[in-house]
Amino acid sequence: MATVQRNLEWAKGRAGSGNLLGGRAAMASYHGKLREAVGFLQQAVDEAKSRHSPKRAANYLAGAANAVAAVGNLKEPRVLAQQALALDATTDTQNGLASVFAQAGDTATVQKTIALLNKEFPQDTIIQNQRIPVLRSMIERDPANAVEDLEPARPTELNYLNPIYQRGLAYLRWGKGAEAATEFQKILAHRTIAPLNLVHPLSQLGLARAYALQGDTAKARTAYQDFLALWKDADPDIPILIAAKAEYAKLK
Repeated sequence: MATVQRNLEWAKGRAGSGNLLGGRAAMASYHGKLREAVGFLQQAVDEAKSRHSPKRAANYLAGAANAVAAVGNLKEPRVLAQQALALDATTDTQNGLASVFAQAGDTATVQKTIALLNKEFPQDTIIQNQRIPVLRSMIERDPANAVEDLEPARPTELNYLNPIYQRGLAYLRWGKGAEAATEFQKILAHRTIAPLNLVHPLSQLGLARAYALQGDTAKARTAYQDFLALWKDADPDIPILIAAKAEYAKLK
């Protein structure tokens, strides 16, 4: 930690310091320290603005919005998203923020983004086979349809992980604990892929919920303990953490 702080001090005011700040933010969010993560990203935003790079600044804000939305906070991410769009409203930024609006229940905005992506990137494999399926699954109310929406992502989803995570969430909503567990285990078995991605600790929680859904209390208890140990220093007011602690308490 001391080395990281020295690196941050050295990087202040230097070109590219935003990348270091972004990496530090990813490390913080991985451990549930979302306030710290957003703080680092806000510093990266300031660095980008100082270098007259609004698109980069918007990208950092989008990263902050996505991290906070992923853990159940629905108010702050929308504010961050609007700040990002005020800086840069290009397709790239709208794409980066679509997951935030999906989690906030703003289906209309997500559908507009999907239409925009289809228009501008009709032949882009990643957009067509990964991004759009994920967005469709996130706004689909029927979990069975959400799982179906994600089928195009299967061939290459290990490169991105989020389709697997969204499928796991859909199976949880569907009440299919065994299938959900399989999806979350795929992610946890590939921890070297985007190792600081927030999807890894959230998949640990997803696995706990999948075991609980199956009625396997012993495995659920262990999985919850692993998640809570990883997030032992997390911000205490994170909605998903509060829910996890309550769920774990009911298993005892």
